Amino acid sequence: MSSFNVLTKSPSNATTGKRSSQKQHEPKAQSLLEQAVFSGDVTGVEQSLAQGANAMGLIYGHLPLYVAIRNGKEDVAISLLQHYPAHSLQPAPWAESLDCFLLRLGMFPINYRYLKYFGRFITQALVIFLLYKVPDVFPFKVSASPAVYIISGLVTEILCFLFRKYYENFPSHAGVVGAQAINGFLISEFQSERLLLELLDRGLISPYSASFARLRGVAAGKEYAEATRRLAALRRAPPDSDSKRTITPHSRNRA
Repeated sequence: MSSFNVLTKSPSNATTGKRSSQKQHEPKAQSLLEQAVFSGDVTGVEQSLAQGANAMGLIYGHLPLYVAIRNGKEDVAISLLQHYPAHSLQPAPWAESLDCFLLRLGMFPINYRYLKYFGRFITQALVIFLLYKVPDVFPFKVSASPAVYIISGLVTEILCFLFRKYYENFPSHAGVVGAQAINGFLISEFQSERLLLELLDRGLISPYSASFARLRGVAAGKEYAEATRRLAALRRAPPDSDSKRTITPHSRNRA
């Protein structure tokens, strides 16, 4: 019987060596990026990114852009903004539309704190429903048991933890990088007008976001005339708000 040798095509030595060298250089490039961000070295940041460093790689749990803004390295931050996709910087359209709708109703835009409180309210309602409808599952009285608050609080914390981990593992999701940049700017001691204008130019700031009022307060408090003017122009009135207003006898008398 004749035997057959199965030949498989293996990658060339040059290709294999190139891939292995890239894997060896990535940790070194990431370390160089971290050092350049903390030292404010724009050239070092660009060189490390060219060598394969990842701008999405976390530095002590935060993006390099957040770290640069937080520590007042505005030149590094402006340089890093060019290496993130636009959809990760600008707010998601659906989120901006929802915040705009809530503001028209006189409510606050959604942020993590409101999401947590609203989630706890929903879970409390579900637990109370289960306690009344399924007594075999929870065989104790609703009014006399703290289980409603314990279970709802535990479920809410788990959901918020999973929600936070989702965005940490997928930082390229719409608006996540931009949200970190704005949060870093708000808590930073180095809130320069140049960086604020750069965030405006790149569309990171939404007039319907929960942080918009705080950004206007920073600009007004530090007497940043250009930033104050542009932020005021960004918040526009609802369309045709005057034309849709109906005149009643009571309003005519008040006028």
